[in-house]
Amino acid sequence: MFSIIHKKFGVALLATALLVMQSCNKEFEDIPTVTKPVPSNTIGDVIETDASFSILKVAATKAGLMPVLKNPDNKLTFFAVDDAAIAASGLSLAAINAMPAAQLNAILSFNIIPQALPSSSITALFPPLQMPTLLALDPTNPLVKMNIFISKRGTALYANNIPVKQADIAAGNGVIHKVAALVAPPSKLLSSLIYDDPQLSLFEAAILRGDVGSSGLTSIDFLLKYPVVNFTVFAPTNDAMKVVINQLSGGAVPLAAPDQVFIDFINNFVPVQTAQGIVAYHILGTRAFAANLPEAATYIPTLVNLAVPSHPGVQVQSSFTGPFATGLKVTGVGNGGVASNVIVLDKNAVNGVLHIIDRVLLPQ
Repeated sequence: MFSIIHKKFGVALLATALLVMQSCNKEFEDIPTVTKPVPSNTIGDVIETDASFSILKVAATKAGLMPVLKNPDNKLTFFAVDDAAIAASGLSLAAINAMPAAQLNAILSFNIIPQALPSSSITALFPPLQMPTLLALDPTNPLVKMNIFISKRGTALYANNIPVKQADIAAGNGVIHKVAALVAPPSKLLSSLIYDDPQLSLFEAAILRGDVGSSGLTSIDFLLKYPVVNFTVFAPTNDAMKVVINQLSGGAVPLAAPDQVFIDFINNFVPVQTAQGIVAYHILGTRAFAANLPEAATYIPTLVNLAVPSHPGVQVQSSFTGPFATGLKVTGVGNGGVASNVIVLDKNAVNGVLHIIDRVLLPQ
């Protein structure tokens, strides 16, 4: 079932990881710009004078970012929340006033790109364009910034998984894009999102089993804990994993057995290569929010394609309610056309995106 992975997989994984890391904190993109008359007012001036930004004005002032936003020598892109977007995010003026200035600074800095980026400069849906923000990934190394991911679907612009409701508000020192909700910076690594979730303990066991004999950049566990890579993980729940483990055990591990019995079977009886195959087929080598994936069923490559380039990958299909992606189906080649439903969408991590699914993806 999972013999499609061979011993060269680890070497291919290493090479891809290096390429991914090299692209994570690259120089600013050389974005073509359209020459237009430059307004005299700055982004800070717009925030101060536009009544719809009344709460953002308070937040930016408290965060100490107004001098940055009003500096005419800066070139910035600001994904700005108006009062309606703040309310849609479950926040209020009172909540903003209660936040420490440093917390507000971090949140808003994540929404500012130190480059003017009009919507005409964004053309790709997948993979999204990653851009460094003003927020440092590691406070001890301010040169390494946390990235935000920008994409376009038709004429609709997205910052991570949040749609822009009004693009291209021009200012003398850049551009403002009004977002429909706050684009919050991630605080956890993919490893934490997976390992801290009790419903994913069997998938965690499969990751660790598949890493036996691997280390460093050839280890999935290592990469899930590495902050400067970008992956998308479709993590099957324990109930989904139990169905496959039951099959692999020939029924020796009944579906009603406790989770620990399944974990023990994975640790002691599932071949390392099989576990590696299961895990590899559930990971994309780039970051993909549901909004970045096509509405028509389309195959995209997974880490399996590092070892088997001709493999079709997994079939994905997103669905929308208004501008928001609210559904995603993922189907493995070996799933007989039966899709896995994503039951938890777009859990954003420092080093990728986690989607939780209800069926294990089978590569053949």
